[in-house]
Amino acid sequence: IDKDRRSSQPVKTFVDPQSTANYVRIELAKPMGIKFVENEDGKGILVDALVASGSAATTGADVKSGDQLVGVDGALVLGADFDAALGAITGSSAATVKLCLFRGPAQFLYGPTRPDDAWLASVL
Repeated sequence: IDKDRRSSQPVKTFVDPQSTANYVRIELAKPMGIKFVENEDGKGILVDALVASGSAATTGADVKSGDQLVGVDGALVLGADFDAALGAITGSSAATVKLCLFRGPAQFLYGPTRPDDAWLASVL
């Protein structure tokens, strides 16, 4: 887990944050082996890399670098700072964690095309 911020690069292809096809929902055993970093503007966190020994890598889970963390165990963490978002993961006493990830850049998830919280809650 690393608090470094990832700089955003201009993106040319629009990824619709209001399409369920652009979300991945997975359940992983701890330790997950996912390195998260903050988005450049401090809004939310994203997957930076997978650790080879973690469950995300060893199970072949559909997690990719750049995926934006949206929900943890059914709770919305979109826009949460690094510590709050990771706290939702580490604070769980369960052996597994359910994640909801947006497969697209932050500029679409947090910009003018951002879905409302009620819609996002239905995706979690």
